[in-house]
Amino acid sequence: MFTNIFVLFVMFVIINIIYLTHKNKDINYNFLNVINNWNIVYNNYSFLNYNLQELNNKIIAPKIIKSIGIKTPKIYYHGNINNVNKDIFKKKAYIIKPENGHSSNNVFLINNSINIFDGKKYNYNDFKKIFNYTKKNNNVIIEEYILNYNSFNKYGINDDFKVYTFKGTPELILHKFYENNKYYCCWYDSSLNIINRIRISNDYDSIIKQKYIDKKYLRKLLDTVKYVGNKIFIDVFVRLDFYLDNNFNFVFGEVTPRPCSGICFTPNGIKLLNQLSKKHKLHYKFL
Repeated sequence: MFTNIFVLFVMFVIINIIYLTHKNKDINYNFLNVINNWNIVYNNYSFLNYNLQELNNKIIAPKIIKSIGIKTPKIYYHGNINNVNKDIFKKKAYIIKPENGHSSNNVFLINNSINIFDGKKYNYNDFKKIFNYTKKNNNVIIEEYILNYNSFNKYGINDDFKVYTFKGTPELILHKFYENNKYYCCWYDSSLNIINRIRISNDYDSIIKQKYIDKKYLRKLLDTVKYVGNKIFIDVFVRLDFYLDNNFNFVFGEVTPRPCSGICFTPNGIKLLNQLSKKHKLHYKFL
């Protein structure tokens, strides 16, 4: 009888070892699988009665981020361009952009009626032609223009800090900035060491350059992102974008669950992102 019990015990152990071995093999820490299925992943989680899918929205996301104490740009108007109060266009500076869009497509940085991007003058009638959408969900957003951290009274193209965050933990920072009519970028790991680029798709991705910024501000950025990540995005991957204003406060930009639609990463970048996914046990199949 003892022999039979021992045999059963050994078989039980062997079966469990086989099961766990195959289970671990089945777990594929594939970063692209995670972000390409972001809507399915996000659908499993919520914050303040909002499904995380809803935070991929330029109106809802700032509202939620502001509710946890993070600075966001003031929204002057959100809606159809035909219904806007034209007095808004008398403001010295503002940003106007589509609610549904990506990159800098149809984004206008207006200072004294001049668009910083192309140096041309724009008024309400110009914007009406550009943004006169017929679809209901294609609204415009007119918002506060934040002064960059290195400028106290002159508006320009702000530095952009894009933080790759895994289950609430910031792991990579992309510092994107504009100098001499060109975009440049610098990448940091979570220890603030400069690393090789992990993506290449736009002009700024291919021009690597370090711009001095005191590391105390980068540490402040990491703390800010960690706070937001642990409050809201503790179960998922997200890229959180911030600006650094002229009071040296980080101002929320947007939520990006699927950076560059997953098609811009270098082979070494994919390898690193997969390693970070494994580190944080972030995978799609078993969510």
